[in-house]
Amino acid sequence: MIRVDKAENLSGPGRPETNEALVDLTLEVWQPLYQRQLSREDARQIAENLTGFFRVLLRWKAMNAARRAEEASSGDLVAA
Repeated sequence: MIRVDKAENLSGPGRPETNEALVDLTLEVWQPLYQRQLSREDARQIAENLTGFFRVLLRWKAMNAARRAEEASSGDLVAA
């Protein structure tokens, strides 16, 4: 089982050693799911795509929360 400490920063601009740790972790997680050997570039792209996906989800969540707050303040409550 792979364990990642929440406090561990695996990626960050200007920190190539942490980016390498992220690529290593990505390979460890994803390689068993692929029949072909993943390259480090494959792993980098997987990590980048997942990061983008979760950024979109967070953006949608924030937009939805703002919309609900606006509706609540105007008295037009919407069921969740």
